[in-house]
Order: sequence, then C-alpha cells, then structure tokens
Amino acid sequence: MYRYLFSRSTLIATGIFSLILCLLYGWMQLAHARVPFHTLNYVFNAHHFMADPRMSGHHFSLVDSLDQYDVQWYMRIAAGGYPTHPASPDFQNRAQMQAVTYAFFPLYPLVLKAATLVIHPLPVAAFVTTLSLALLTFLSLRFAFLSWFGQKVGQRATWLFFLLPISIFLYAPYSDSLRLLLLVWFSYFLTKKRLYLAALFLACANIVSGTSWLLLVVLVYWAYKNGLKRTQILLLFSIALIPLVLWVLFNWYQTGDMLFFLHVRQFGWAYGMFPFLPFLTSISVFFALPLHSFHFSQLDTLVGLVGLIGLLVWWKNLPEPLGLTTLILWATPLMVSDTMSYMRYSLALFPLIGVACQKLTGWKYVLTLLFSGLFLGIVSLLFINWWWIG
Repeated sequence: MYRYLFSRSTLIATGIFSLILCLLYGWMQLAHARVPFHTLNYVFNAHHFMADPRMSGHHFSLVDSLDQYDVQWYMRIAAGGYPTHPASPDFQNRAQMQAVTYAFFPLYPLVLKAATLVIHPLPVAAFVTTLSLALLTFLSLRFAFLSWFGQKVGQRATWLFFLLPISIFLYAPYSDSLRLLLLVWFSYFLTKKRLYLAALFLACANIVSGTSWLLLVVLVYWAYKNGLKRTQILLLFSIALIPLVLWVLFNWYQTGDMLFFLHVRQFGWAYGMFPFLPFLTSISVFFALPLHSFHFSQLDTLVGLVGLIGLLVWWKNLPEPLGLTTLILWATPLMVSDTMSYMRYSLALFPLIGVACQKLTGWKYVLTLLFSGLFLGIVSLLFINWWWIG
C-alpha cells in the first residue's frame, strides 16, 4: 500500500483528480445561475436544517448549495443527535426534523460530528469531509480496479467512474461517499480472501445504509467455500453484525422500539407489498413515466435495467465473488422500495465499470469519457439548484 500511495503514477493521478475537483467546483461557482433555482422543490419537497442563503435574498454559496435533501438530515443529526422518545412523525411538515432522523443511519453523521471538533461551522466541516472522502474513495477504488483488471483497464475504469454524472453525490456531503469507500474495501478483501478485514468493513457499511445487510450472506458463503470452520464463520458473522445490533439496541433505548429506524420510513418512502413489484410496475408502464421524478421515473428504471443486463452479460468477467456481491447490491434497494434514488444506489455497482472498460477502447472510450464529463457538468448545475437528481 505504501508503494502504491507514493508511486509516481498514483501521485500524478491524485493531482489530476484534484484538478478535476477544482474545475468542477469552479464551474458550479461560475455557472450556477445558468439553471434556475427550483423553488418548488426547495419549499415543498425538502426539509431544511440550514437554509440556502438564496431563499433570503443573499448571494450564492457553493458550500451551502451542496447541502441538498438528505444532507440536511445528516447535518441535523450531527448537530443535535437523535431525539429521545420523539413524537409521531409528520413527514409532510417540512419544519419537523425529529422522529424521521432515525431513518438515517448513524455512522456518517458521526463522521461529520467528528469533523466539527476541528473545523467550524458545520457546513464547512461537511465540505472538508466530502473532499477527504472523495480523495480516499478515488485512491481506494483505483487500487481495487488495478488489482482486479490490470493497469490499463483499471486506469480507464477509474476515470470513467469518477466522471459519471451520478458521481455528483460523491462531491457533496452525502453518505454515499463513505458507503462506497467501505464497500470497495469489503469487496477487495473478499476477493483476496482476507475475510476478517472484509467483515470489519462490512460491519461499518451496515450502519451507513441498510442496502448492504444482505452482503452478510456473501461473507458467510465465501467463508464456507474457502474452508473456514464453523466457529470461524460464526466469528466473522458476529463481527459484521455487532454495529447493526448496537444500532438496534440504541433505537430501543431511545424510542422503546428496536426497529424504529425501519418503522419510521413508512412516513416518507414508498414500499411495495412484494419484492421488485414497484420496479416491475415501472418497467410495464415505462413510456408513461416522467423522464425523472421522485418515486417513479424512466431514468431510475433504465439504470436498474442496464445494471441487471450488464451483470448478467458480464458475470463471468468479474473476479469471484464480485458477481454475487454486485447482484445483491443491485437487488436490495428494489426488493423493498420503489425506484426512488436508484441512480444514487447504483454507485455500488462499480465492478461493472471495470468490465465495461475492458470492452471500451480507443476512440469509443474517449468519447464515452468526454460525454460523461459533459453530463456531469450539466447535472452539477441542476444539483446545486435543488432539482431532484436522486
């Protein structure tokens, strides 16, 4: 790892990535007014712990403009923690940010809270945390891609991934940057059969988002396949489960309901009665859906379909057991909910980008990279003006 971090190629790549971040943030600062501020979404479709200064007639602030939708909840938790015995949730009351805080898992707000111990105020601490996690995720995913796919393909895959339009969530204070960082290292150690380290990273991922819980199945399966004894498998399972158990106990202590963090989601998130039913419904009425919307949209549905097709076609090109890992990360959000935010969840399908870059070479890769970067620039302006992205 030391050789990797201080190798000439890594230092150059880090410098280029830092330049890309500067250009992206500079573009948002200079061109933010090219897209109108979405007042309707801001007022009626989002909660606000910290107000966007534009709503009170002040000048644009890049740092504040990145704090979209879910970020407001993370900052509320980082600043005030989770309430004790909160009143019944009223998700439609945009001024109330009490009970529904439990729908947001604790590790990322804890990271933000830790950052405020040395950096003030909270939005600046969140921005610095975002930059730090983006750089760590870049270095980590590049390392994993190079290990799995070799030098040339790994390099191409890294640049394409971080220029995808959906990568905008890695450049704002969303928990997806931390989630992706943990999933990368979980996947890497899984493929290298260093299962105790894989269990540690999965343990942390399980209290960033509920979409990684079923990866416990992969961990146990891979441990069994590699000949570990029952006691060792039980230990691995326990390591990966302990933080989640602590989160459950915390919910019980604070609210009297061990599963309060699940029950509270019914007030703001749509669920299907049967797994995948909302997704299958979206496919059946695809052409009647809006291009992009909160709960049902063509773009989210299309991303889900493309992810599934790519996984089925390229399964054999993925190092074991990344096929199974990617399948679970593809399926979990669609099993329990509609397609809301699925584009953001699809960041976890990063192994497919590596296989795609085995096929994309020459001018095809260059064109894909250029168009991807162009759309990232467009999406970034929509993002900072409260247009719903995911």
